[in-house]
Amino acid sequence: MDSKGRNQSDTEGIDPNLRQGFVLNDIVVLPEDGEVIIHGERRHLPPKAFEILLYLCSHPEQLLSSQRLLAFGWGKLNRKRRNLSHVISEIRHALDDHKESPVFIQTITRKGYRLIATVAPLDEEALNRKRAALKAPLSKSATEKSSHTPQWHLNIALLKNSNLFRVSVAFSIMTWLIIQIIAIIFPIFNVPDWGIKIVVLVLVVGFPILLIYTWFQDIKVKKDLFKADRNHPKKKVFYKQLAFDFFFIGALSILGGFLSLHLIDSIYNEKPKVAALKTSLPIQDNLIAVIPFVFGEQSQLPHYFESTFQGEVISALSKQSAFNLMSQRAVNEIPQNSKLSTYAEKLGVRYLVDGAITENAGEFSIILHITDIKTYLQVWSSVVKGDVGNILLVQKQIYRELFNALSLIAQSSELDSQELISTDDFKAYDSYIQGKSELFKAPTLATLAQAEFHFMKALAFDGEFTLASAGLCQTYLNQYQINKKLATFESAQQICNALTQVSNLKEEGLVALGNLERLSGRYAQSIAFFDEALTLNPKNIEAIIGAADSQTQLGNNDKAVDLFANAIQLEPGYWKNYQRFGNYYFNNGQYKNAKEQYLKVTLLKPDYANGYSSLGGAYFLDDELEKATKAWQTALSLAPNALTYSNLGTALFFRYEFTDAAQSYRKAIKLSPNDPVLWANLADAEKFSGDATQALQSYQQAYKLAREQFVVNPNDHVMQAMFARYQSELGECEPALQKITSTQLQDSPDPYLFYDMAIAAVNCDEKQLAIQYIDNALKLGYSKKLLARDVQFQGVYVNMAMP
Repeated sequence: MDSKGRNQSDTEGIDPNLRQGFVLNDIVVLPEDGEVIIHGERRHLPPKAFEILLYLCSHPEQLLSSQRLLAFGWGKLNRKRRNLSHVISEIRHALDDHKESPVFIQTITRKGYRLIATVAPLDEEALNRKRAALKAPLSKSATEKSSHTPQWHLNIALLKNSNLFRVSVAFSIMTWLIIQIIAIIFPIFNVPDWGIKIVVLVLVVGFPILLIYTWFQDIKVKKDLFKADRNHPKKKVFYKQLAFDFFFIGALSILGGFLSLHLIDSIYNEKPKVAALKTSLPIQDNLIAVIPFVFGEQSQLPHYFESTFQGEVISALSKQSAFNLMSQRAVNEIPQNSKLSTYAEKLGVRYLVDGAITENAGEFSIILHITDIKTYLQVWSSVVKGDVGNILLVQKQIYRELFNALSLIAQSSELDSQELISTDDFKAYDSYIQGKSELFKAPTLATLAQAEFHFMKALAFDGEFTLASAGLCQTYLNQYQINKKLATFESAQQICNALTQVSNLKEEGLVALGNLERLSGRYAQSIAFFDEALTLNPKNIEAIIGAADSQTQLGNNDKAVDLFANAIQLEPGYWKNYQRFGNYYFNNGQYKNAKEQYLKVTLLKPDYANGYSSLGGAYFLDDELEKATKAWQTALSLAPNALTYSNLGTALFFRYEFTDAAQSYRKAIKLSPNDPVLWANLADAEKFSGDATQALQSYQQAYKLAREQFVVNPNDHVMQAMFARYQSELGECEPALQKITSTQLQDSPDPYLFYDMAIAAVNCDEKQLAIQYIDNALKLGYSKKLLARDVQFQGVYVNMAMP
């Protein structure tokens, strides 16, 4: 474009009145001088920038496209857009305008620019400001007026201008993507939940570090602004940006710190996730459950009658064949006052038997109901009345009516309930109920002694009272499992054998005899008794579990696993089945599987101390010592018991704190004085603490108790290995070596058996034999790390570990 065309364009595009000067908001613009006066300060504006400013001011509030501005300013549409951007920046700089929060020129992305300020002619006040600008320095008041941008607009501008904000957004998106990826990938490789939390923790900790690095890089780029004049407009904005960035980093760092502490605490207290239990079962039409009865607050009935009422009804109804009965323990794992649908889901039962006992003027009434869970209707109801003096007659009446009701529901012939309570002596029945009340409590020597007293008293009143004999049989079995005395075993054998001659107690007697045979090491015979009991009732859980234990001892592991799984399927809500399954895995050296079962025990029975104690043992042998200690501490907080004290003693022993270990073992022995294992552990601790005399006495006591148990069950391979070990500690090496080299011990799947045999070999200076047994124990799952810390194998383990 030539000079003539250009002048014509200027004339047409710019308001001539503006060339004489004007006011833009509160800024005086002097085109002839090429200056703007902003708050008393004169600022020069280059000619090209002035021309574009005048053009914008000539078209206020109009959107001027970039092409139009380029055509006006340069006469060519193909000029680079950055020329226009540079000029607009010069104008903004002179006017102290901000692109992100403009007061003068608004940028319309990809379209152009718009003047949004007010254009006014020069007046006397504006001329006075011009004159004052030549004389007076910039005042504080002028500085305060240097920006009329609203504060929240400025904050938004600072936020958008901050590289930290952009980095934060990008980092957040990247973190979200990483978490989504690892949430998919980690489970494929069985990475625990704390693995994901550690990755997130690293990202959270790295976030403020990245922000600080970005901040320093940004300052480095703008370091020249530190040297600029203090009144430089960009320097003012820079300091505001600097302060904002500092606050931004501080706020996010504090937030990241709190989140990091939370993650660290969460990782530290991480509990392994328990696999969801599949407890929803299909409803079985022939399955019935008896839920706890409701007793009035002012009930005058004996407390032992209340505590045994549900159990006695279940025991009685189990004698009929029309319906299968859900066990009391499984029913009582479900919270009282649960919905009918909960019983259906957890137990798979079709019918519920419930009731309430009310009293009035010395007479009590027992209201009975049978409810169909499928229809939510009561299919039968009855009321039985009586007084405290005729409880026995009332109980018989209850059984008779329940049997008749079940016969009606099953559309079968009337069931016989006449022999359920085989006594007419109220005193005998009352004593029997008191004995059952004690038997239902947690088994201790004290409660079992009380149970024995009441059952014996019942038989004294009526020697033919078979229910009392059954209770006494179970009492002796429980006693023997605690005290391991030969006399108790013989009493149980005598009483339980008589039960098989009573038709309605034959199943119970067979199970008891099966347990007796199992405890005496005659596993094949015990399985025969359990199988016979299962022909009478295929869902007898005690027979299933007993058979599983015996199959385990015979090495039939596949059959054992199937039986344990069957028990769990029948009673998915009963914790003890998982405890027994865990014990199976634990004794076979499969500690990871044992942990899984024990964790389910703690989930279903959080107040069961032995569950946590067993879990701690599995952790310990799987080299998770911290988790083991926590589990044992939880167990002791619930209830001190011999197993937990023994486990803690073992942990102290492996840390070479032998004196403290001995103290822990003594606490265990105080609670279970007839356990030879505890005495042997105490002797080991005393031996390595330097108390040889006391250790010898403890070994002798362990030997004595083991020999007594060996008489009861000479086929117990574990006891045989332990017995050999105690002999070796007492210097009886010849019989000890004969036992451990016998062929019947060599195929055992129990790593502890080979552990005891290895100690016996070490004591008898048979190191090569010890190494062979250690190798067998390791192959069966015993921890190599624990073995390396075991003072009893110093020297032997080193030789074995050599290539």
